[in-house]
Amino acid sequence: MDSLRTIIQSLLNSAGNLTQPQQKFFITLFSTLLISCPKGYRFAYGRANFTNLGRSSRLFEVVTSIFETQTLYSAVVWSISLKRRIRLYYLLINHGSSCGYAVLFCTDLKLDLYLIYLYYQARFQIEFIFRDSKQFTGLTDCQARDLTKLDFHFNSSLTALNLAKLDA
Repeated sequence: MDSLRTIIQSLLNSAGNLTQPQQKFFITLFSTLLISCPKGYRFAYGRANFTNLGRSSRLFEVVTSIFETQTLYSAVVWSISLKRRIRLYYLLINHGSSCGYAVLFCTDLKLDLYLIYLYYQARFQIEFIFRDSKQFTGLTDCQARDLTKLDFHFNSSLTALNLAKLDA
């Protein structure tokens, strides 16, 4: 497994300027997806292949504007770290000449795609709220130890953020 991580690390280093957290994320993601696939799964040779999406089922393609299209692919794969099957969603976003993507997964194989999308959207909104609270309204600057004082500080910080967003 360490040799696999070394290979992935060298590929990521040659790919370009990725930050350390981005490299750690991709190493974890790819080492999780590099698997020995049982028969009947959509990825061949035991590896999830994001360059050849013909092996995964194309769910839909949406044209969101003149220059942007979003295509969603799905496949059921075996996750080594979770020791179970997962449904992997690969969202490919084309912005004219550039491309972006998002990799989502769910352990419930029968869960509706739109519901998964809503869950991830809500999760990232919550993360943005905490990020903004930490950076701009001093969520982590309290040195109190009393629970009521900490509760007041957290509430005032999040209220300040909500008022700032309302004003904007």
